[in-house]
Amino acid sequence: MNAPAEGPVLVGVDGGTAAADALALAGWAARTLQTTLIVAAVHAAPSAIGSGRVDAEWISDRREAAERVLGQARDLLGDMGPEAEYRVVASSSAAHGLHDLAERTGAALIVVGSGAAAPDARILPGSTAERLLAGSVCPVAVAPAGMPARLERWAGSVSPTSTPPTAGPPSTPPPAWPAAPPPRCS
Repeated sequence: MNAPAEGPVLVGVDGGTAAADALALAGWAARTLQTTLIVAAVHAAPSAIGSGRVDAEWISDRREAAERVLGQARDLLGDMGPEAEYRVVASSSAAHGLHDLAERTGAALIVVGSGAAAPDARILPGSTAERLLAGSVCPVAVAPAGMPARLERWAGSVSPTSTPPTAGPPSTPPPAWPAAPPPRCS
């Protein structure tokens, strides 16, 4: 059996339709890697300029919205998910907030959902995923649309010690790689 991962799996949720996909993949990854799960909702950080009163009210509203998103995530994970920590993060952007949290926690993996226009069973990175993929402190996984349904089908066949299921022996052997051309001397 593999040793547990050294850091937690971090999943970013925003209350969108891809939250269930991201939570399903992150929960599966945390169980498989034998590590903890951190569920994070990022909200806007206070602005350095502007009306203090308006900014404070707006920031308070954004924090409350992030808390509601985490409540929805708790409901989605329910009893089937691993033990999880829930964190509200204030940052200038979702990607920046997740990156900073991954750095602080030593995350083994960041998981986000696909963009809203992703077709079922496909990955379509949104802006947060694209920014994380362009420069993250750890690996990033983008959950395909419809991930919870796929995990339900896999649940009986995948465990940290199992091998992937196969459909039986192939009817024809796989093609051989072509031989490398002989080296050319100039």
